[in-house]
Amino acid sequence: MAKATSKVVNSDFSVYVSAIYTDDKLNYLDLMIMDFNRMVEELGSIEILKIELLSNV
Repeated sequence: MAKATSKVVNSDFSVYVSAIYTDDKLNYLDLMIMDFNRMVEELGSIEILKIELLSNV
């Protein structure tokens, strides 16, 4: 998780962390990992929009 977070800090939004358990056996850490992955995905989308905006201006 620390390595993935470090990559995101350095603008690498292609990071994906796998959950430890399956969907029927999730724990709090799995939920945190899922939220982290969703956050990284949304940050990547925002970064793409920012780049497109700057290139159009």
